Amino acid sequence: MAAHPLQKDPRWCFLQPTVTVKSSFVATGPGQPKGHTHSVTGASICREGTIYDLRLKILRRVARQEEDPEFSWRNRRWRLLYKADLEDPRNKQAGRTTLSIHKGQAVGPANRKFLHVADAIMGPVGVLINPDRPEGCCRASTARNVGTRELVWHGVDNTILYTPALVAMFAGLYRQCALLCKIGYADEILGLVDRTWVRDTINNSDAESAREIIKKMRPWIEVPVPRRGHRDNMVFPPGYFSRLEQVSRAVDKHGPHTVFSKAFSKSWGLIPSNINTYHGTRGLWTAWGKTKRGTAAYRTIAELSRSRKRSRPAIRG
Repeated sequence: MAAHPLQKDPRWCFLQPTVTVKSSFVATGPGQPKGHTHSVTGASICREGTIYDLRLKILRRVARQEEDPEFSWRNRRWRLLYKADLEDPRNKQAGRTTLSIHKGQAVGPANRKFLHVADAIMGPVGVLINPDRPEGCCRASTARNVGTRELVWHGVDNTILYTPALVAMFAGLYRQCALLCKIGYADEILGLVDRTWVRDTINNSDAESAREIIKKMRPWIEVPVPRRGHRDNMVFPPGYFSRLEQVSRAVDKHGPHTVFSKAFSKSWGLIPSNINTYHGTRGLWTAWGKTKRGTAAYRTIAELSRSRKRSRPAIRG
């Protein structure tokens, strides 16, 4: 196998531009029988900071702090009041979930091509984590997404809120796309796939086409660790592409709700047993485990991916 072009490129150096993640959910509970739609935004130079920001804003919308003299930290603790619903159709409207990055932070002169690169690398991944998303809730990038200051991507729905690991996955890939464009690989990446094919795959949530595009994009999804970086800084360092295969296979067989929904409250620290002791998710795969054995949440995904239920083939190649 030929060496990856990034391995010997001295420009391939780790940077941390600020990535902003915006999404929404509906809170249901006492006094809100029909539910209330909440928009939450997290922004940071690191994925852990983005996750912390999002979690705090989710928490403030589903819980409240109460006086508790037996609780050691400032005598106040959170009490859960509402349930977060991610499947409500109000969450699936166009523009509800976006990722954005400042034009001058990392993209450089390739900012006009950056969103097309994000479509090619991230769009098919967004399709595979929820191929059943409603038509029109996600769309490929157009000239309107290139603002005066920020580049806004609309290629994924609020399924990413099911677990911090999905937020970290997409925020990390968005940052990775920016770094690849900054050092001049935009044209090489875009030359691998037809723009119309990518656009139709995202707009129509075509899972079969998404798999084919990901095969072609694999060298730019699973990339070498850059200088001044660490494996934990990357989404899919060498050897980790199988994680995407397993998630894709599990969703294909059982649907995103079965695969991710049980992880939502626990992984965001929104259950009584961990709402006041949650310390955040450190790194992309912490919620799912860094080894083959992994944690209970990742073992669940691995087991679902090995189910005997018949389905379309997973990503190969």
